Amino acid sequence: MINTLKDKLRIKELELNSILEITQAINNNFPEESLYKIYNFTLRANLNISKLALYILEVPQTWECKVNFGTVANFTTQLLDVEKLNARDIVWLENTTMPAPFKEFDLAIPVFHKDRVLAYIFVGEDKKNPESGIDTTFIQTLTNIIVVAIENKKLARRQLAQEALNRELEIARQVQEMLFPKKLPYNDKLKVKADYFPHYSIGGDYYDFIQITPDKFLLCIADVSGKGVPAALLMSNFQASLRILVRQTTDLKAIVHELNYGLYQNSGVGVLLLSFVPFITSLHIRSAT
Repeated sequence: MINTLKDKLRIKELELNSILEITQAINNNFPEESLYKIYNFTLRANLNISKLALYILEVPQTWECKVNFGTVANFTTQLLDVEKLNARDIVWLENTTMPAPFKEFDLAIPVFHKDRVLAYIFVGEDKKNPESGIDTTFIQTLTNIIVVAIENKKLARRQLAQEALNRELEIARQVQEMLFPKKLPYNDKLKVKADYFPHYSIGGDYYDFIQITPDKFLLCIADVSGKGVPAALLMSNFQASLRILVRQTTDLKAIVHELNYGLYQNSGVGVLLLSFVPFITSLHIRSAT
């Protein structure tokens, strides 16, 4: 009886030390690989788990085996079909239709976070020491700490990536605004007003008003089919081409012909100018006599 109590006390101390070690590693911002290694060592060396496979839910909705030891099959290459498992509670695998390789294990333990299953732990009992049992509560708790910490790391990375993308889009928006004319004529002879409201922060809409001579102007309105960065890039190319062509000639027919050719060449195979809606005309202002 005394030995049994001492053994139980020793196991509880090992469990507490394991949770402390994992928590310290998380607080020290250890990488995911290191957390999985600590997890592996804790279960094998400290708790004498003989075989285990830990599956983590990755994006997009795929299950990857991150930790595997003590098994005949290599579960890092074994796909997990959760539909055959459908476990919201601890499940004895002999009562499921899981594929043969998973029958190496005895139990499947789900790990939740806010009612969402983030991981499944497959555990096998020690056949040489059947009285040792499996402390499913501790394994579930330890795994939950690891999985939630890693999930938070992924969320932080996604947030940083989104912030970087937002900064780049803001720069692209500012650059695109520079492509539009800063001043439009508004006098007794000619009054021109324009506003631009993109569907996203940037888009493929474009207008331009180019003065050729004191009383002659070129007006262009265009739209690239589609939205966002690809449309904006194509339209910036269009704007640059138009500005260069106007400096070379004021012949509208020649300008449209060269724009057609340039856009077809730069748009890639299979993309036609029919994806654009350009309107180009010239205005000639004459003084009343």
